[in-house]
Amino acid sequence: LLFCLFSQTWAQIHEVGIQAGAANYRGDLAPIINLTSPGPMVQGFYRANVSKAWSFRGNVSFGRISYNADKSSDNFIKLSEKKFRTNIWELSGQIEYN
Repeated sequence: LLFCLFSQTWAQIHEVGIQAGAANYRGDLAPIINLTSPGPMVQGFYRANVSKAWSFRGNVSFGRISYNADKSSDNFIKLSEKKFRTNIWELSGQIEYN
């Protein structure tokens, strides 16, 4: 789930933007997505359009996910008493052809 908050362009050569949304955990402890405890997610990007067909894009993302077994509807998982909260950072790059 992402929402574009800001995007700026300079003659369609350089693009800068910020996106925000929600991050959530789904895995062994949570086989279905629980929408009651989403964490924040933000991303910033820069794109350089070097020609009409080619561009390079760099992204920096941050998200926080958490889980608490006490909130599970599965009694077996509740017995595990597991919980966590962690931050996720991502740095990525792309080459785009249009």
